[in-house]
Amino acid sequence: MNDMDIYILDASAQNVVAGSAWDNINITKNPFEFVTYTNTSQQSLDYNILLTRYDGASPQLMKYVNFGGGTNFEFDTNSPTLYGHANTAAALATGAAAYYETPEFGVSPPQPEPFTALGGTTILFDKDGNRLATPENRANPNIVAPDGANTTFFGYDIDGDTYPNFFGTSAAAPHAAAVVALLLEGFPYSPVGRIHTALESTAIDMESAGFDFLTGAGLIDAVAAENFLSPAVVVAFDANDDPVPGDQADDGNPDTFLIERNGNDIEVKVNGSLVGQVAAMSWATITINGSTDSDAITVKSLGADFQGAVVINGGSGASNSITLEGTPGDDIFQLWADHGAIRQFDFQVLFAEVDLIEVTQGNNGDDLAIMHDAATNDMFVGYYTGADLYYDGAVVPQVHVCNVANVHALAEAGGYDKSKFYDWTGDDKFVAAPWNGYGEFFYSDGQYTEAYGFDKVEAFATRSGFDEAWFYDTTGDDSFWGKPIDGEAKMTGPGGSYSYRGKYFDRFRGMGSMGGHDTAKLFDSYGDDTFTASAYDGEGHMIGDGFHNWAKYFEEIIGEASAGGHDTAELDGSSGDDTFTANAAGEGHFSGDGFDNWAKYFEEITGDASQGGYDTAELYASANDDLFVSAAGTYACMTDEYSADTYKNIVNNFDEVEGFATAGGNELAKLYDSNGDDTFTADGNEGIIEGETLAGFEFYHRVQDFGLVRAFATRGGNDQALMYDSAGNDLLSLGTEALVWYDRSLRFRAKHFEHVHSYAQNGGNDTAHLYDDSSTVDTLWARDDQAKVENTSVGWSRIAEAFDMVYAHSSDGLNDDEDILGPLSFALNLDDWDG
Repeated sequence: MNDMDIYILDASAQNVVAGSAWDNINITKNPFEFVTYTNTSQQSLDYNILLTRYDGASPQLMKYVNFGGGTNFEFDTNSPTLYGHANTAAALATGAAAYYETPEFGVSPPQPEPFTALGGTTILFDKDGNRLATPENRANPNIVAPDGANTTFFGYDIDGDTYPNFFGTSAAAPHAAAVVALLLEGFPYSPVGRIHTALESTAIDMESAGFDFLTGAGLIDAVAAENFLSPAVVVAFDANDDPVPGDQADDGNPDTFLIERNGNDIEVKVNGSLVGQVAAMSWATITINGSTDSDAITVKSLGADFQGAVVINGGSGASNSITLEGTPGDDIFQLWADHGAIRQFDFQVLFAEVDLIEVTQGNNGDDLAIMHDAATNDMFVGYYTGADLYYDGAVVPQVHVCNVANVHALAEAGGYDKSKFYDWTGDDKFVAAPWNGYGEFFYSDGQYTEAYGFDKVEAFATRSGFDEAWFYDTTGDDSFWGKPIDGEAKMTGPGGSYSYRGKYFDRFRGMGSMGGHDTAKLFDSYGDDTFTASAYDGEGHMIGDGFHNWAKYFEEIIGEASAGGHDTAELDGSSGDDTFTANAAGEGHFSGDGFDNWAKYFEEITGDASQGGYDTAELYASANDDLFVSAAGTYACMTDEYSADTYKNIVNNFDEVEGFATAGGNELAKLYDSNGDDTFTADGNEGIIEGETLAGFEFYHRVQDFGLVRAFATRGGNDQALMYDSAGNDLLSLGTEALVWYDRSLRFRAKHFEHVHSYAQNGGNDTAHLYDDSSTVDTLWARDDQAKVENTSVGWSRIAEAFDMVYAHSSDGLNDDEDILGPLSFALNLDDWDG
């Protein structure tokens, strides 16, 4: 870009009287300057114009335009002055002629105003600033219109009628626009380009014959333009019910109307007889006014060069129908309950008062049918080869399209409207978005059928291929459920505000991303299925034999396995603090910060808390004999002890796990330590193992009301066991394994723990047996109410505290040490102690 400035100097060329020096490169970004100056001296004066380059490269071409009047330029080039919007290719650029210098006022040919712009400005660059290979000179201006007419508020009065007169192309252009508006009113189906052609073809020449760059085609003639657009064929019935022209009687029998192309003409036939024709290349309006009989009207392809409109009124017959055939090009069919239109470039067909509208074929081309509903309760059915629109429960489709590439239905007039979609034989996709009542079926060959504004939308995949359906929610509280039996899924809105349903699809996807508290429910099949749910993005999957149901961004996701098969569920936590519960009824629940995932009636349920946070899990036993197994920091499982297939609940990576045996049966629990220092605690009805994982994270595994609890310290660390008695008569046996018997019923066992400490403080007549279990000399000591067996060289100890009777046993054949101090509150029997 370059920056040229302009100045006006006095006659001496020494003094600047006006100028324009905008920063075109950095500020305006436009190579344009504008300067104005008024001589107020009451005498003619000479001035100089100075053009100077301020910045940038030297220009190769400049344009200056004098907007003033009566000024003589020493170097006047008489170059084109048309620029900007008026010089665009699509504009109807308008010059000006004073109204009193036109034929209406005795001046012929009309004379242009001296200020009207001269066309012919060369276009050197495209819209992106690239230089054209061949410069372009556009045929602008196109027409001339009058200026100088009266206004009530603007201009000055020159004709003495007290009304100010308005001059300039700013006054002429509105006159031309008014004529265009009147022509569109008279010919509402005429394309704008055809209106332009009519104005230019009928304009009054002003300068040289034909087009010239000063006046274009000439002064517009509104009446001549109207006549240019008026050739027409009218087929109607006169007072005697005879068609005009023609001789068919309106005799109560159905009448057939046919409009078709024959060479260069468009022919109109009634009951097989030709009643009128018009040249296809001239503008024509063909009007059919039907009879009182039931009329069947067919409009065949009229060709892309047909410059006209067809208007059809079905008449008052009981059952009027119209059949449309598209052109070989791209057609648009607009269809309403009682009328419609077909448009192909400059060609249109309009019709009204018909009972059945049918589009029979698209004739190649990328055709589109737009179907509008009525104000009643309507039904739309869209399928690959066509679509039907029923009005208010009509038995037969009142609007039907067939073999049209794309079909678009609109439920805009009111009523409770429903739509149904059907797939094709390939891999198809259905998408439903309820915030605008939108459903669309994409076929594998690129065609589509869509519906907007419908209250209820259903889609069916009944042919073949791998078909999938996507359902989207609204901003309210929505619900999605997927059921693989019959491949069915549904998305519904708050209070039944909408209902979207799909059936027989291979994959369903429900998307709850618009807001509200959304829930999803996914069902299993008769086979072996898998349900997974993750707090991340609220994502859930139910997958089985030939189906896949998927929910995403939902606050609550429920998986239900009630149809049969061996079904599994996997539930994942969030990065926050979460809670997981599972029971033998096949019910699992995982909840946390903003999510709630459920699994119901599953044989196997897995909960994974690897996302982070402090997560807790609760596992419940059945009424049978159950087995609970936990491995600190990683794994816990609750199953039927004798039949793992009955149910299996698993949790992974939980900080805290609790197992509950409250339903009956003889339950067994196995608790395992971590690699760190762990503690096992057992009392009358619960056992707890807790400590640290190798990474230093705390863990806590607890079982309650189990008949037998076993704890294993096999992974390392300095582990201890704390074992308490019950209120009855209990027995403690402390050796390599530590056992607590409650009322002679085996309850708790700890194995491989370095330190075992037992407490008899809940009542009853309690007995403890202490065994040495090292391969070296051990030590027994007893004082007050406590007895201990330990070996400091290998780092283990066994302690019994507050027992009524303590027995010490040395079973390894070594001479162990004893250190007994009194008085003791229990009887210490050293019957086979070798120390």
